[in-house]
Amino acid sequence: QYVSNAVRVSDLVYKRATRQRRAMAESARWIGKFHAAHEARIHEPEFSFLKHYDAEYYRGWGRRTFEFAHPLRRRFSWLSKLREAGDEWFKPLLAARPTVIHGEFYAKTILIRNRSLFIVDWESAAIAAGEIDLAALTEGKHWPVEIARQCLREYRRSRWPDGEPAGFARTLDAARIYLHFRWLGERPDWTVREKTMWRYDQLRAAAERLSLI
Repeated sequence: QYVSNAVRVSDLVYKRATRQRRAMAESARWIGKFHAAHEARIHEPEFSFLKHYDAEYYRGWGRRTFEFAHPLRRRFSWLSKLREAGDEWFKPLLAARPTVIHGEFYAKTILIRNRSLFIVDWESAAIAAGEIDLAALTEGKHWPVEIARQCLREYRRSRWPDGEPAGFARTLDAARIYLHFRWLGERPDWTVREKTMWRYDQLRAAAERLSLI
């Protein structure tokens, strides 16, 4: 999609860092409000075409990743323990209240013009835990910790003004695990290429926080 004079939030790093921090925070607020507004609408006819992320969906991405990562089994020996944990990793995602999600809410899918946001590339929209979009927004090794933390704060405030659910942190970590499985399990060559090795480090960290390994 094209929006005249708009810039992708992901590209703002090449412009002004302060502007990017503000845009990321605004993006987190926007998606938090969007999720809150659509929780009660998931059964409406206009959303009936959307895919519902269920146990088999999550299980499939984990299975593909473990299969494709076989050549790395010695480098990442902890993967076998994570595999033995079975379905435990995605239980928080199924327990969370579902909403309409973008599905790939990365900074590259968010355009900004002045103070207005334009969200593009909705092809992966689905019914699932909203934490998946927040995990996507803050995913990667390039975001400064403070930007990620600010996004989390803004999301919580906009989606749950009275306080987030008790299991929010666990659901967010489960969402992070899902995204790593989602992209590591996309294609065998993606699973083993050196440029995606950072995903294994972050996958392990999230799995440890959930006591899966």
